[in-house]
Amino acid sequence: MFEPRAFAVTQNKKEAEGIFTLALEPADGERLFDFEAGQFVMLQLLTQDGSVWAQAAYSIANAPCETKNTIELGIKVEGEFTQRAVKLEANDEVMIRGPYGAFTLKEHEGPSVFFAGGIGVVPIRSMIRELLLCESKEEIFLFYSSRTHAEMAYEDELRDLATQYSNFYPVFCVTRGAEDGWKGECERVNIQMVQRYFSELKMAKYYMCGPVPFMDSIHEMLEAEGVDLKACLHREKF
Repeated sequence: MFEPRAFAVTQNKKEAEGIFTLALEPADGERLFDFEAGQFVMLQLLTQDGSVWAQAAYSIANAPCETKNTIELGIKVEGEFTQRAVKLEANDEVMIRGPYGAFTLKEHEGPSVFFAGGIGVVPIRSMIRELLLCESKEEIFLFYSSRTHAEMAYEDELRDLATQYSNFYPVFCVTRGAEDGWKGECERVNIQMVQRYFSELKMAKYYMCGPVPFMDSIHEMLEAEGVDLKACLHREKF
């Protein structure tokens, strides 16, 4: 069991409608713990007397290879806990316990295909950044589905990464209509969409994270195409 450790807020940044990235550093100035792309931590918010008010699990959004002292947590505002979390200011302290989780990158020769639904993009952002910044030469595909464009986090960053790395192919999907000028898909992820960008379905390693109905639909889609799900599909639900 990991012991809770004090962290100080360095930044609280709005990423999209109702989605924030909370950046934290160890309050004691000591080295950050080791973690793997895709893992999560328990974030504990404190009362005025320093006791734990409540805790919740959040995925780490940045990549291990790009940080020595900072973790970034992606937070979607949904209830009282998250409303308090996104009001934290620089130098406010919280407690962090972890890291946890087996939703991590697996050894594989061949393409990696990621499916992200809503806030499920957070651990996938960490994984993609880890692959790209560590100079993976394999093709990397991302199918990122959001209800609306306004709720889509990290879009500009992901599009910029695609211009920097020729092996990264992000596909952005909105399911509740899109404004004029939208550069992406306007439907739920389906096999016809996937095959427009990637056709070697049985050659890839798959990762998905998001709401259960979203992941169930991806599971059924890949299963229908004969993908060996037990060997090739890894998932984390939100």
